[in-house]
Amino acid sequence: MSNNKYRIILWSSVVGAIVLAVAGMVWLAGGGGQAKVYVPGVNEILTDDHVFGQADSKVTLVEYADFECPACGQEYPIIKNLEAAYGDKVRFVYRNFPIPGHVNGIPAAYAAGAAGLQGKFFEMENLLFTNQADWSTVDSATLATILDGYAKSLGLDMGKFHSDMSSDAVKAKIDKDAQSGVKAGVDSTPTFFLNGVEIQSRSYAEFKGKLDQVLGL
Repeated sequence: MSNNKYRIILWSSVVGAIVLAVAGMVWLAGGGGQAKVYVPGVNEILTDDHVFGQADSKVTLVEYADFECPACGQEYPIIKNLEAAYGDKVRFVYRNFPIPGHVNGIPAAYAAGAAGLQGKFFEMENLLFTNQADWSTVDSATLATILDGYAKSLGLDMGKFHSDMSSDAVKAKIDKDAQSGVKAGVDSTPTFFLNGVEIQSRSYAEFKGKLDQVLGL
């Protein structure tokens, strides 16, 4: 993909992130920041959601995250360990929640979305989070090269990958995820919802305790 196309994606996404931030502030000003026990809609899993694990599980852990977010990168190994331990019992869902100022996180989200259209979302997610330090602060040209390298390593059709990265479908999915987060009261990343209830767990033991409780283990 040309650097010009990456810049178009970057700047259109920055504008979208600003709109998202304003929407979030409006939502909070309207009283949305009050604590909620259950958030309607979060547990409604759509056909285009990025789902790992048992698709029809009655237990769902939804994460709103940003690929450039350092805290999300720190939580990533914990989530992967949980997926390995509970993959046949829990439905894990990843949703995009772009953070204003994380300019490289936006093209990264587009790259993951494009990889997802070739069945490799979680493989791209793994590369982005485990190598976050390598791409999160580089310039746009270097970022384009790195993302292309990840796509090639996954054996993706590069023509389709480039086309999908700038597609309306991928942008619409990221925007829909973000709007869902705003409605749910998300104001930082990562934010987790267990069966529609926000949880504050940050360690494997804390997540395990809450999952085991919901599962009746």
